[in-house]
Amino acid sequence: MAKAVRSVIFSDYFLVGFIGLVFFADIIAWTNGWTLVYSWIDQVSHFSGGFWAAIFFVALFFRFSELQKFSLFLENKFLALVLILSFVALIGISWEFFEFVFNVIGDLPDTMNDLFLDLVSGFVGAILSLWLIRNRDTSILR
Repeated sequence: MAKAVRSVIFSDYFLVGFIGLVFFADIIAWTNGWTLVYSWIDQVSHFSGGFWAAIFFVALFFRFSELQKFSLFLENKFLALVLILSFVALIGISWEFFEFVFNVIGDLPDTMNDLFLDLVSGFVGAILSLWLIRNRDTSILR
């Protein structure tokens, strides 16, 4: 079961398709003004983006041979969790900056809620990723 889930979650199709779907849905929601009417759309977007960022970060270290030598941090689960969540926070803050530039940002509570959702979903994605690679059987990731 875990091998099947791992082959899907870390596949190129999932990584590209999932974030593409999130971007596409966000663009549709912004252009139609749905994010102002339905606040849950923005929350789903941030939760999905944080989840994707966590999985993407772990997948990077197995996809590119240049980065594999740096993947030893994954042995220490606490350090791995801190680094994954740091990457998720970087992506979340970058997204908030993007919203600010295009003037689609809400107030401070909205921004804090967005970043909180990024980190919560990043935590879920990090735990899932670390569970899927727990035996370091990364042949499926290549």
